[in-house]
Amino acid sequence: NIEDLRGSSHGLIMTKKFEYIDISSSEIRDAIYSNKNLTNLLPTAVADYINLHGLYR
Repeated sequence: NIEDLRGSSHGLIMTKKFEYIDISSSEIRDAIYSNKNLTNLLPTAVADYINLHGLYR
């Protein structure tokens, strides 16, 4: 029970709702290799992170 955990000295749980995106890493790599805009496939923050860190290159 989440409420029991919140009341204890340990076991804090944080939850986050998110939108499910049905895309594979292969599709992301293919888009990068084809110089396509990732923001059409992924949330902007995720696309920016991939570009900033040169992931999948």
